[in-house]
Amino acid sequence: MPDSNNLIPLLISTSDIEGGAARAAYRLHRALVNSGVPSRFAVATKRSDDTSVIELRDHSNWLWKRLRIRMEYLPLTFETASAGMRSPAWVGSVSAKEIAKHPHSLVNLHWICGAGVSIEQIGKIKSPVVMTLHDMWSFSGTEHYSDEERESGWRNGFSKTDGHYSSVDQWTWKRKQGNWGNIRHAVAPSNWMAQCARQSKLMRDWKISVIPNPVDLSVYRPIEKQLARELLGIPLDAKVVLFGALGGASDRRKGFDLLVESLKELQKSPSSTSPLIGVVFGQGDRGKIEGVELEIKWLGRLNDDLSLALAYSAADVTVVPSRQDNLPQCAVEAHACGCPVVAFRVGGLVDIVDHCESGYLANAFDTQDFAHGVEWCLKTIAQGSKLNHAARQKALQQWSPENVARKYCEVYKQVIADSDSASLS
Repeated sequence: MPDSNNLIPLLISTSDIEGGAARAAYRLHRALVNSGVPSRFAVATKRSDDTSVIELRDHSNWLWKRLRIRMEYLPLTFETASAGMRSPAWVGSVSAKEIAKHPHSLVNLHWICGAGVSIEQIGKIKSPVVMTLHDMWSFSGTEHYSDEERESGWRNGFSKTDGHYSSVDQWTWKRKQGNWGNIRHAVAPSNWMAQCARQSKLMRDWKISVIPNPVDLSVYRPIEKQLARELLGIPLDAKVVLFGALGGASDRRKGFDLLVESLKELQKSPSSTSPLIGVVFGQGDRGKIEGVELEIKWLGRLNDDLSLALAYSAADVTVVPSRQDNLPQCAVEAHACGCPVVAFRVGGLVDIVDHCESGYLANAFDTQDFAHGVEWCLKTIAQGSKLNHAARQKALQQWSPENVARKYCEVYKQVIADSDSASLS
């Protein structure tokens, strides 16, 4: 670990453990602390019992607290454009003054939407700032992810309305442009996200570093498969395909429809001596998936890391059918547990899966190739454990907390040095 004298990073997030981005920020905080860096983690809403997490106090009255979230999304009710999750970030519960009360040498912003920190309050932070890009929101309008039809907005700065984005997107982007003049550093967890940021009008002149999110390799580790299956009630003789609950058809980006088509293709294949079952974590029993004849076992919500590690260890392969994703934690966690992953060759999944080494990258949105990838992994695993070993080794090399903490410290020191140089010029 580099010398951390006088380095006191203050990580800020709307929540500490609710949502993938919050969990990633919390894991980074713990990695820094365990590496000897006096990290502080401040949130608008604290859900964990970790005493090292600071809940930034909100002294507003109870009525304002109840109305704040509703007001945050009020601008979106005046137009009909839709692009998945969207955040104007004009109503926040955390102010720059409140942030300044906590000792720090640098602020690392993570996911701050949902009435966390407003765009304007970010601009008022006096300390050096680095943003971690958990999605595309920081360089987009209101959207957290943008498809090809709408990408001209963040690429060109929402210079005009062309029907693919709204006036609220323009207004939100221009507020970022007008308030973030002193911020020039960002960290992207994946090369894909870094490339998008570098191509955006807002961040094309920023310094963008690529550092993946850490995973606790002492918790997410291979557990003996028979034990994992016995504890979860999964048949010992089955071939198991694991996937997280994808919210049905509510989030097209997560590719639930592509998964369904892939499973249909998979069930057309000649049956083997071992039954094939799908195991779903993240929601309760929903019965059969329409059009899919495979047996489905629903594990429900797994709220602790050990239960998730058991699920990955019990599986033969984890499938991640996203159309667009940054560095999905389910794929990282699966690899850490020695479970190969099948995904499409898109976004940050290319950083995770080494094709035909730790899993399989199917051609984008080709459900036949995706099904072939699952079959290939199952057959390869039946012949030995090289896929499982390669997946675990990838995790050890890329996502260890020690390595990630070291890389973040290098960025933090550069941000502070650049800030000092700018103040002297």
